[in-house]
Amino acid sequence: MVKHFYFEIRLLVCVSWVLGCLVLLFLGFYPRSVSAAVGISPGSIEVGSILSGTIASKSISISRTNTETDTRVMIQVSGPQKDAILGASEMILPKGEQEVPYYFIISSSGLPKDEDLSATLTFLFMPDQPNESGSSIVLSLAGKVNFRVTDQRMEEIEIKQLNFKSTSDGEIELYYFLQNKGNVESRPDSITITLTNRETLKVAQEITIRKEEIPLAPAHSEQNIVFDLEHALASGLYYVEAEVKQGGWVLFHSNKASLQVFGKQSVVVELMREPSFQVSFTVILVGIGSIVILKTSKKTSV
Repeated sequence: MVKHFYFEIRLLVCVSWVLGCLVLLFLGFYPRSVSAAVGISPGSIEVGSILSGTIASKSISISRTNTETDTRVMIQVSGPQKDAILGASEMILPKGEQEVPYYFIISSSGLPKDEDLSATLTFLFMPDQPNESGSSIVLSLAGKVNFRVTDQRMEEIEIKQLNFKSTSDGEIELYYFLQNKGNVESRPDSITITLTNRETLKVAQEITIRKEEIPLAPAHSEQNIVFDLEHALASGLYYVEAEVKQGGWVLFHSNKASLQVFGKQSVVVELMREPSFQVSFTVILVGIGSIVILKTSKKTSV
């Protein structure tokens, strides 16, 4: 019984010693350069339908937490439509930069139409240098690109959440994120922002940007639309709403946002839990005329 007990102790000591050696060995081989986290965003890209004979320009954000040195990233493309993805095979995250976009192009030339197509981008984060043992570990992250090719011309404009920013001179800057989800360049006829005093319910300002003032958005692109206030806002609480029109239709009506203005126009933003709606439209060319298909979807803020 005593011998059996001592045998178990010896066995436990031996196992602990072996595990300790393995841990030390692993730590010795683990490169310092990958101790920080890396990431890509978004993890997958839904491009939608690309007009046949054209290209779509997209990007993925590459990030890392360690910004003390340059980081070399190798890019590999795989999947059924890998030859349709055109982009650099290598990029550098410069010292001091936490996030850098990777731009690439999807070419529709020679691809089958009206089918689900895809390719995968794999990003290999190369270590700065091997450790003392001469070994290194390469981290990899993959993002899938999904798309279709069609002969139909589609227009779909979406205006995302309103953003506020206080400038250095005390002014308030309002801007919306405009996304062209269609496969042809487009822009809405107008975007109107209304600021309403929450106490009196009177309109304090109404700002409209006409079509000729809105930059033409390329297919599958994104951009910010900036609104300049007509005059400084008095201190108080305001509702802010946006309305987007195209062809006489209201394409989008935003959630209500609550804007609080203090002295020198410093702001505090509180998004209200109120529903918004949007209408996207698809234009299918038929001979000389065109057919406009309206799709309405209700959205509830979170």
